[in-house]
Amino acid sequence: VRWHRPAETSDCASSSWFNVMLIHQNRAAHSKNAISDRYLPEWLDYVVWGHEHECLIEPTEVPGGFHISQPGSSVVTSLIEGEAKEKKICVLEVKADPENPNGAPYWRTTAIPLKSTRPFEFEQIALSSIGELEATDQKGLSTYLENRVNAMISRA
Repeated sequence: VRWHRPAETSDCASSSWFNVMLIHQNRAAHSKNAISDRYLPEWLDYVVWGHEHECLIEPTEVPGGFHISQPGSSVVTSLIEGEAKEKKICVLEVKADPENPNGAPYWRTTAIPLKSTRPFEFEQIALSSIGELEATDQKGLSTYLENRVNAMISRA
């Protein structure tokens, strides 16, 4: 991959640019098709990382010096723990410094929780750690699990 940037002009220094990249590809190392942020150019300022489902909307700085925001899916798409977290969108505001037009612009993000996502509850249960249950008591196990599922439905 070759990265290209526009040429600077006398009235627009590259130091005043705010470089945003949107990438839609696996980020996590659990996939053979993942892309590491170390392959992205250091002159980026902000990366919006799509495709991953977990909402990690707050920008985090990576060793390359840029920030990454991972909005995640706006709806539950798979039955994993990360999907049970609150879904949000992000507004990115970028403003030039009026006192230093060739300097780095100011920027900030505002996370906005989504109010109309499909509810999703996730819970892990280790039946062996539930003291009042007997492994041979199928009715007791079924009743216990049914009660847990009903409680999750009530919360959702």
